[in-house]
Amino acid sequence: MRRYTFKKMFREGLQNIRRHQFMSAASLLIIVVTMTFLSLLLALSFNIRSFSAQLEENVAIHTFVEVSASKQDIDSLQKDIQKLPNVQSVTFKSKKQSVKEIIERYGSAFEMLQGKANPLYDKFVIKVKKERAIKQTNQKIEALKHVAESNYGDQTADELLRTTKTLRRFGWLLFGLGSVFTVLILFITLMMGIKSRQEEIQTRTLLGATPLYISMPFLIQGVFMSLLGSLAASGIALASYAWLTGLWQKGLRHFGYHFVEVRELLLLLPLLTIGTSLVIGLISAKIAVSSCIRYPK
Repeated sequence: MRRYTFKKMFREGLQNIRRHQFMSAASLLIIVVTMTFLSLLLALSFNIRSFSAQLEENVAIHTFVEVSASKQDIDSLQKDIQKLPNVQSVTFKSKKQSVKEIIERYGSAFEMLQGKANPLYDKFVIKVKKERAIKQTNQKIEALKHVAESNYGDQTADELLRTTKTLRRFGWLLFGLGSVFTVLILFITLMMGIKSRQEEIQTRTLLGATPLYISMPFLIQGVFMSLLGSLAASGIALASYAWLTGLWQKGLRHFGYHFVEVRELLLLLPLLTIGTSLVIGLISAKIAVSSCIRYPK
């Protein structure tokens, strides 16, 4: 009996969608757009976390040695750097090694930089114990003899991190407004369904139908539309993310960074999107049912 009752309520929920096809289609479209936006925002958030971790791993001081420095001067400079309190490790990298890395990364076009034509400097790559004190450590290194230049961090990654964080804040604001608009449109769609069946609802209440039996088709309608929209949105978002990261991944890897891979988001992203969408659909249905259906006292 309960099984039959649920099937009947589910069928009525689908009938409500067909009765107001235009508003249902508009609601569905808005859900897809809003949930696609949410999915991409979530993907952006995962990448910000990933970039932060990668940035912490890649933060190092790069100290370039004067061209005139002898082997003895370089050894002396390395010892002076190692004595600094915040220094964790010091790795020497010759200009020959640097050119070799450039050729491996960018191709044979840079082989012309080998030998006497090498314009690079010998350098030290310095890892620090406390990143918050990296600026002070870099200043102390700059003051040492035979240092041509010293800098730290990765400005490209830092700028990328600031930009993505700004986008995320702005994106969450737009998502909040989109969610409110989605709730409103779904509420109007459900309200129209309730109003068109007002006489039938009143008759059912007089015959003793329970509030759950009357309201369930409209709750099913809101949840079903939200589920359908979020499934479509998840597919669109994952395809868009794969396409965008495919365009930008190669350039980002040149700086030693990478995006979160699509396979890592394949399960988590749809689950979060569908869960959020179902909550929005349920809220819309609850508001519509509680404000438009009057039960006899």
